[in-house]
This record gives sequence, C-alpha cells and structure tokens, in this order.
Amino acid sequence: KNPELVATSMIRNRQNYINNLNSFFASIDRTGQGSITLCDFERALQDEVLRAHLHALELDTNDAWTLFKLIDTDKSGLVSIEEFVRGCEGLKGSAKSVDMANMSFEFRHLARKVITFMGDMGNHLADISAQLSTPAVPPAWRESDDGRKGAA
Repeated sequence: KNPELVATSMIRNRQNYINNLNSFFASIDRTGQGSITLCDFERALQDEVLRAHLHALELDTNDAWTLFKLIDTDKSGLVSIEEFVRGCEGLKGSAKSVDMANMSFEFRHLARKVITFMGDMGNHLADISAQLSTPAVPPAWRESDDGRKGAA
C-alpha cells in the first residue's frame, strides 16, 4: 500500500468522523447554544436512531452517565461541541494495548504513592499517640538545676 494514500484516507476518515459527531451533537443541542447537559444526552440515548448513530461511530452507549462524565473534561455539567468531539475521538472503539499499558503504569504509580502516604500517616499517628500517652508534668513540679523538686 502507498503510505501517502493510506495517510490521505485516514485524514478523510477522521474528517468524516468529526462531521458525523458534529451532526449528532447538533441533533442533541436543541437550543443551539453549543452545549448539552447530561439530561439532553440521556434523552438522546433513549432515541433508538441516535443510539444507533453513536454505535456506528464506535461509541459504547450502555452507560450514558459515565460516557458524559468522561467527555465533560472541565466538569462544568455542560459539554461543548469541542469537548464532545475531542472526548468521542478519545473514546472511539475499544481500548488499545497502549491505553491499557498506560493505565496499568498510572495505577502502579498511584498505588506506590498511596502506600508511601499511608506509611507516613502511620508514623505521624504513632508520634501523636506517644505524645498523648506521656503524662505532662506541671512546670511547678519539674526538677530544678540542683536536683530538687519544686518550683523551678
């Protein structure tokens, strides 16, 4: 295969995919404000034709809330057309081995941080516990420099 033809085909396919996402988004964004809510998205997924449209775009629609949450990158509760396109492109199809390897790496890294944090907190709690269990001696009963008890 000619690498230039393959690249051109890939670019054309991506542009078609983006155009389809834009059309899908426009059908959900009934107000034309350029953003959709979770309710808009859930309502759209109740429509069999729109659900089939997303399946044709290689997006799993079994859990609308999770899909919306992953697409709503700024956590505003609204998804803009830009967020929608970028999010759908990232979620298209099934996970690739590089995605799984990256997730595994990130998980191991986070697990190490949690283990270190838990150890540090255990040490701090032990120190606090030791300080709390040591009885405080009132200043008036401390030994003076000459070894006598009483007011210092």
